[in-house]
Amino acid sequence: MRTVAVRRGALGFSSTTPASANDGARISNLLAIFLLSLAAMFNPSLLAAVTVMLLMPKPKRLMAGYLLGAYLTSITLGLLIVFSLHGSSTESSSKHTVS
Repeated sequence: MRTVAVRRGALGFSSTTPASANDGARISNLLAIFLLSLAAMFNPSLLAAVTVMLLMPKPKRLMAGYLLGAYLTSITLGLLIVFSLHGSSTESSSKHTVS
């Protein structure tokens, strides 16, 4: 026998969903919040940004945009550093080997 949870939506309509689906989503959300809080504790500005984004209506979309922006910034700066060091003394000194 399956357990069914009844939930009222924003307009007062009720819908029936399996209780296990709600529990799995709740555990997934708690795990995501816990992992984000662990990552954010090392950076106060990240903690503020994550807190504000979680309070907004569509946090997944905001968090994805924030993550993509961070990826774009770090990859761009990494490539800029790598290509600006091309031909410098750091490149030539790294080619020497110890025999």
